[in-house]
Amino acid sequence: MKVRGNANQICEKYLSLARDAATAGDRIMAENYFQHAEHYYRVVNGDGQRTPQHQQRQPQVAEKPQPAENPQPADAAPTEPATEPQS
Repeated sequence: MKVRGNANQICEKYLSLARDAATAGDRIMAENYFQHAEHYYRVVNGDGQRTPQHQQRQPQVAEKPQPAENPQPADAAPTEPATEPQS
């Protein structure tokens, strides 16, 4: 069986099928149809709201300064380059 229509019509159809299955005593099919109806309910209520919220949630990425090649703490004395002993 193929359920056709827009998301709202499909949601209503699955709710109707779920109620019929529950009335007939088939709890498993009723739960299956209720889950399908819930999916389409979310599609109906979430349509058009995803994009603006998604854009608001993304943080602005600031450029990080690049670290120096050999950073030293401010209170540390400068170090002398290592030299090889002369013989």
